[in-house]
Amino acid sequence: MAFEGKKESTEALTEADVKALLQQVAWDVVPQLAEALLREELDKQLKD
Repeated sequence: MAFEGKKESTEALTEADVKALLQQVAWDVVPQLAEALLREELDKQLKD
């Protein structure tokens, strides 16, 4: 998953945009955190 595109300064970021950006940073900068986020999301989806 990659954060693609650049938002114009006048366009607000959506919650999904922010989440995607944070997850991309996590994958790039903090692999262990990214793994934890992924596991948390998978656990959440399995419970639904």
